[in-house]
Amino acid sequence: MEMNSKSCIVDAITFIRGKAINRYRSPPKDLPINNDAFPGMFDNVIYGVEVIEVFKLPTETDIKIGDTVKAVTRAIGAMCGGNLPLDTDILITGRQNGKSEIKFGLCNFQAAFSSLTNVQLEGIRGQYDCKCKIYPWQSDPTKKVDTCYMDEFPGYDTTCLWKYGRCSQGESGACNWDVEQNNSCRNPTRN
Repeated sequence: MEMNSKSCIVDAITFIRGKAINRYRSPPKDLPINNDAFPGMFDNVIYGVEVIEVFKLPTETDIKIGDTVKAVTRAIGAMCGGNLPLDTDILITGRQNGKSEIKFGLCNFQAAFSSLTNVQLEGIRGQYDCKCKIYPWQSDPTKKVDTCYMDEFPGYDTTCLWKYGRCSQGESGACNWDVEQNNSCRNPTRN
């Protein structure tokens, strides 16, 4: 199933289901500092990913099911490097970096496809509310009505919110969390 490329999930972000079939390291081109002082620190890891399903693509790309794309990340976690286990069916999100290249890292979401909940699958297939944004914490003391914050829901485990919660706009126009598994998401230490 392909999701419309004009889906409301952040425009520049790519969401694909794929399987990493190979991996290699490569020093980045045009590095502004001397890589010899920190050997390998600025290297990239490049995965060849066989595309199984396409959920969201920027309009300027033409990735299709069956294509093999490059998924590029930094070699070490301290530089936001991510990891794709080989031969694993996985959801990969990242930024488009050329017609058939995705740049991803620790700040993007990657998960074994079999671990995704029905709520997450419905969301990436088009059910997320496009009028609402999600932020990890509320830095401004005044809540923005178009935003759900991960830390605004006391008593709930944020991992559980990612798996079972949906931020959606209510009748008042304000965005709020709707959690299907609300009892199992309760965090007894934060009541």
